[in-house]
Amino acid sequence: MENKEKKDTTKKKKTIIERTINYKLLFLLIIIIFTHIPVIKYCKGEILKGNIKKLNVKNGEHSFFRQKRDINDVENNNVINNKIDDTFNQNFKGFRNYKTPIGPEEYSETRYVPTNEKLKVYREKVSEMFHYSYDNYIQHAYPEDELKPISCTGQNTWGNFSLTLIDALDTFAVMNDIEGFENALEKVKKINFDMDINISVFETTIRILGGLLSSHLIAKDLGNRITYHDELLVLAEDLGQRLLPAFDTPTGMPFGSVNLKHGVQPEETTVTCTATIGTCSIEFSWLSILTNNPIYEFTCRRAIHSLWSHRTNAGLIGAHIDVFTGFWTEAVSIFFFFFFL
Repeated sequence: MENKEKKDTTKKKKTIIERTINYKLLFLLIIIIFTHIPVIKYCKGEILKGNIKKLNVKNGEHSFFRQKRDINDVENNNVINNKIDDTFNQNFKGFRNYKTPIGPEEYSETRYVPTNEKLKVYREKVSEMFHYSYDNYIQHAYPEDELKPISCTGQNTWGNFSLTLIDALDTFAVMNDIEGFENALEKVKKINFDMDINISVFETTIRILGGLLSSHLIAKDLGNRITYHDELLVLAEDLGQRLLPAFDTPTGMPFGSVNLKHGVQPEETTVTCTATIGTCSIEFSWLSILTNNPIYEFTCRRAIHSLWSHRTNAGLIGAHIDVFTGFWTEAVSIFFFFFFL
């Protein structure tokens, strides 16, 4: 009996110890996952072959496309033939179909919904605040990027391209302020990108290139209501050409910075934030559509596909990656997924 009791006691102790060990291992695993384990942090992906060559659309090296799409098939290529209306059904109607957004009347005692009159007051307040900010920028900061609100002086933040001016163009359109849009447009036309400066590929793409393209579409939509001869598209194409050297890497993923006059500098780091790689698709694709030049879409798709090929075994994308070796240098990141959506 005593031996049996001892065995039962020993068995219970072993069970308790095993459970304790299991819980500790589970707890340790959770800690490791949330503190960027080195295995994930420095996981090396498979480097794409064939990307060491300089960008060349004509050679047909675009096997990374998941869908079967031949860039050299001019007859059936919608980008080259500019078949936007038929294929993409893009109708940029902007001001033509502008309708003042009116919400419903108040319908519940528990849930507040502003009336039409209150919505009108809100719109006027927003418009007043916007014009106050914009007018002060023009008076105290233009042509620099941004206005310092305390000192009322201008500052260069992303290249000194009158960034606030470009940001404001589509806001004028949303507010149906055609006169303000045209006045700002005349100033934007004077911007020159032939400058010996290093710029952020990420910020320049999403704010300047994107702003120029969207404003170009709005300007075209206005037709003869304003004087416009594709100046914004010319600026966008010039900027796009200056951004392309950043993508000339072994993996096809871009550097984080590039010099607008001389390309990538010798001292530039090869480590890039994944948001830079994953957020160029809209801007570069539309630049290809509007200029009938597939090189921009080709370049961006190659970069995104290369980044995706370097994902971890868990299917995750890190924060920073070496665009020459494909090594992850920093782990957890939501920026790629956020901007890619």
